[in-house]
Amino acid sequence: MAFEGDPDPADASLAPLAEFVTAGLETAGIARCNGDVMATNPALRLPLQDWVRRFDFWMNEQSPKASEQLSIIFDFRRVAGKLEAEAALDEIMATAVNRPIFLTHLARRALDLRPPIGFVRGLIVERGDHPGTVDLKHGGILIVGNLARAWATRAGVTAKRTLHRLRAAEGAGAIDAETREGLEEAFRFLWEVRLRHHVEQMRAGEPPDDFVDPKALGGVARQGLKEAFRIIARAQKELALAAGIKMR
Repeated sequence: MAFEGDPDPADASLAPLAEFVTAGLETAGIARCNGDVMATNPALRLPLQDWVRRFDFWMNEQSPKASEQLSIIFDFRRVAGKLEAEAALDEIMATAVNRPIFLTHLARRALDLRPPIGFVRGLIVERGDHPGTVDLKHGGILIVGNLARAWATRAGVTAKRTLHRLRAAEGAGAIDAETREGLEEAFRFLWEVRLRHHVEQMRAGEPPDDFVDPKALGGVARQGLKEAFRIIARAQKELALAAGIKMR
């Protein structure tokens, strides 16, 4: 959250609002961030001028943690209030294109997670706590978001939403039309499966999660899942090649 004025009195009213919104998202099935990169964290409720300085610091900090925090906060957008924050933050955000170490960290974040697809295009299901399922969020949706952010930032684009970033990256010549179209279709498809899964769980009185049993899907949807993960895996290889990063 960004604001103007004295931090102490402003934060006294913003802290309860942050908790209210975060709790509402949690109730709707959007879990709290394990890394505490949320408005409920007092360190992430700052005056605008402090946010500009924080962006600059994080982009100069040569650490994966800094890139992790900034990669999330790069998704900022104006929701409510009169504060005109976007111009100042977009300006500092656009300088990322000239910070190669930060760009490498950002690219690595898009390659850390891998889609659950095998060499013979079979789905790789979870074991452990969610046996026989695939994780739609960490195995697909989050990766597409990270890929879009990495490509857009490398192209000097300051768009905030995943699909806007992909289109802007294509417009800047960073990715081709086939890659953009594939990732966009995969992103939309995975979100549709995710939301249907949530609805079914809530109707059954179960807490929503992102673990889907492929066997519970129809044949067409199951094939679509495989294709979506295949597209994402191919896009990761393209980014790794462009960024000069060896995939694990």
